Amino acid sequence: MGHFSAYQPPVQPPRRRTKKKPIPSESRTLVFARDGHVCLRCGCSVRLRLRADHVIPESLGGEASMENLQTLCMSCNSWKGVQTIDFRGITGGAA
Repeated sequence: MGHFSAYQPPVQPPRRRTKKKPIPSESRTLVFARDGHVCLRCGCSVRLRLRADHVIPESLGGEASMENLQTLCMSCNSWKGVQTIDFRGITGGAA
């Protein structure tokens, strides 16, 4: 008789997909230019790490408009999470 195992690996629930809309590339380009192509929190200027961040997160009703976008690096964007923090006035960027 063959070997039988009653072990069943745990079933992983399906990952939830968010309904986030991507920020249009034209808007990202304008935000980066407005903010001097640097992270407004830490000053990182590595362009591959820069992200257009929502000041008011989408989950709280924020829109992908120039008035609600700021440049943050990947690390600072991750640190900020879903908080509403406007770094534009703090670091001398466009307010």
